[in-house]
Amino acid sequence: RHPASDSADAVFNIARAATIVHAFSSGRLPLLRWGAQDRLHQPQRGALFPLFKLIDAATGAGAHGAWLSGAGPSVGAVVGGGPGADGARGARDAIDLHAPHEVGRAMVAAAKAAAMSGRLVMAQIDDAGVELDEV
Repeated sequence: RHPASDSADAVFNIARAATIVHAFSSGRLPLLRWGAQDRLHQPQRGALFPLFKLIDAATGAGAHGAWLSGAGPSVGAVVGGGPGADGARGARDAIDLHAPHEVGRAMVAAAKAAAMSGRLVMAQIDDAGVELDEV
């Protein structure tokens, strides 16, 4: 690879990382689909396992975004978390509550179709963050 290409890929990734921060801080989670794109890590890992099939399965089933988690082969996806009826950011899923299960099923099916096994872990994001007790 040419060093100029590496620099362009780094700038691409920095812009995507900033978009992820903006998506979470503003509650505009659909931006995660664009923000989760990567040119430095995912192409290499995607050659080793069906990363992009899992990402496509997740987003096709309704995830806001999906990406390589850690060094792989874990794939993370975000579903729901839009504003609630009162407009509060971070309120519980304002979308169909079946969507997380549909996304999980789609990802598992994509892995099985690629002759991969694994396990599905569904977790809720803690939107309170770190809280310290005063001493």
